[in-house]
This record gives sequence, structure tokens and C-alpha cells, in this order.
Amino acid sequence: FFICTAIGEPVRLEWFSPLGERITGSKRMMIQTEGSRSRLIIYNAIIEDAGIYRCQATDASGHTEEASVVLEIYRKFLPVTMQPRFASNLQMLRAGLLGRVRHEENKASELGFDHRELIHIPICRFQVLPNNNLQIRQVTKADEGVYRCEASVEARGEINFVDIAVVVNVPPVLSVFQQSFNATADYQESVTFTCITSGSPDPLVTWKGQQLEPSDKYIFSRLEGGRSMLTIRNIRQADGGAFSCKATNKAGSQERELFLKVFVQPHITQLKNVTAVEGSAAMISCVAEGEPLPDISWRRASDGQTFVDGDKVDAAREGIKKLINRDIYMYVSFIGPP
Repeated sequence: FFICTAIGEPVRLEWFSPLGERITGSKRMMIQTEGSRSRLIIYNAIIEDAGIYRCQATDASGHTEEASVVLEIYRKFLPVTMQPRFASNLQMLRAGLLGRVRHEENKASELGFDHRELIHIPICRFQVLPNNNLQIRQVTKADEGVYRCEASVEARGEINFVDIAVVVNVPPVLSVFQQSFNATADYQESVTFTCITSGSPDPLVTWKGQQLEPSDKYIFSRLEGGRSMLTIRNIRQADGGAFSCKATNKAGSQERELFLKVFVQPHITQLKNVTAVEGSAAMISCVAEGEPLPDISWRRASDGQTFVDGDKVDAAREGIKKLINRDIYMYVSFIGPP
């Protein structure tokens, strides 16, 4: 690299190649200008880069002055050795980039991020340590990128560099729009659970429930924006219960529960006609299913008379009462309200 310093207050500092062309800057030839000081850096110099380079300073009146420097290619600079440290997640307080130079002469090193010199950025989170390590405190996703360590020898104008990538892993964040769902069994109804995830790298989403396997009944899908969905088709009573959505990546995992409540309409499953002798007790049996637990009531069809606790129907009433109590204990649900 070459440094050009102008005396006075130049409005423009420009560099010209041995062919007389103005150097505009590129990935291999970089120009860094600060006030009256400009530096031309040539990375990975080749034999064709040898020659006379000119630095031209122009003041406000348009007057120009220039100086020249000769570049001779005669020795390859020893390589830089790097030892990267990657930030694992946002909870890490520090990330280090190590840059060491092996050379028998005096040397200097600088560290940069995306071709910007970090040592000139007034951010307390970035610190170049005495051993030339770059320390980043309270790492955030914005710190992810390519960092460059440059090693130079001022006396001979030699420079070398190595780029190193810092990857910041962000733990998954999982949210759900709706946590509880209701459905009625045996009505061809469907329910869709939705989980929204974010994180870096993109989390892997898994669903847990009652023997969940991809099929016509259980459909898994993933859309843009981190939306993962589980659709349950043709809801039945056995589908009710808890399901979970879990997001996992290298930085951690997060899990949320979702619930499906399945209602079953009252349905009489057993009803038999009864023949009784006048003056005796008759036991009339009625068995039904439903969710939630329905009430059972009795009504005589001939005159519409209803029977509840407190009516004087003697043995018939007692028989009905005992039957209802027994069935409530044995079955989950009963016939619905009258």
C-alpha cells in the first residue's frame, strides 16, 4: 500500500495507475481517503501491477500537485494465520476474531468489516485488543458478516489480508394466533393449527399429538414468513386433546401447546320397549352418548307428562332415578335436554 499526504486543504485526492488511468477502486485495489490523507491498497499484487503510481491533489481553485511512487514486485509476503471464533447465539457476550502475523520485520495489523475500518468506528462494543484480536461485545444479528484482518509492513509498503465470516445464531421465537379450538365430531369438520416461528438458522418445526403421521387426515404444511400449519380433517371424538408445536435450531428450541375440544351431539344408543303387569314396578332403560355430558329427561308421549325428582311415581320414578345415577357413573355422555 501507499500513503499520500497533502499539505493544505485539498478538495480532491486521486490516484493514477502506471498506464495513466485514474484508479476508481475495486475489490483488489482499494482507496481510503480521510481529509488530506489518502491510502492506496493493492491486494494480492501481481507482476503486472509493477510501475509508477501517481497521487494528485487538487485545491479549491483547481490547482493540482502530484507525487509519484514506484512499485517493484520482488518478494511474496508471508501469509496470515487466522483462528475464527463464531458467535453461537444472542446470549453470548463476546465474539473474538484472531489475527496474527508471522514475519521477521516490524509489522502492523488492522481489522475491518465489509471493507469498513472498525478501528475508526466509535462503538464501545468493538475493541481491538493489545494482541490484535477484535472483540465484539453483546453480539447481535446485525454483527453477522465478513471481517477482514490486514497485516502490513510500513517500511516496505507490503500488505496481506484474510477474510473471516462471523455467523450469529438466533434462538427460535414461536407464537400462535389461537391456542384453543372447538369442533363437532362426525360432521366432516376440519381444524388448522398455525405456528409462526423466527430465528437463525430457520427453525425446524415438529408437531406432536395422537399418532400424528402425514395422511389424508393429518396434513402438514409450511408457508413463507415462518408459518407452519397442521390440519386435522374429518374430526372425530378421539381427536380431542393437546397438541404441541416445537421449533428447533442450533441455538435452542421453544415449544407451545394447542388444544382441540371435540363436541359430540347427543345420540341414543340403546332403548327397549318394556311390558309390565299392572301394579308392579317397571324399569325403563335409556342409554345415550354425547359430549359434553347431556341431561336425561323423561316425558310420557300420550299426555306429555314429564317426570323429575319429587314427582310421586313410586317405583317407576325410583327405578328411573337409579338408572340415571348408574349410567352417569358408567358412561361419558347421555341424551341431550328435552
